[in-house]
Amino acid sequence: MTRSAPAAPRRHWAEALRLLAGYDDPRAARIRERVASRLA
Repeated sequence: MTRSAPAAPRRHWAEALRLLAGYDDPRAARIRERVASRLA
């Protein structure tokens, strides 16, 4: 495993938040909350 490997999942979660930002339905809001909590 490389030193940057632990950062890879965080980058993916951050990208997911950016992609979900364009949706305002309740399901997207719940997913955004879950993703944001993982990044906190």
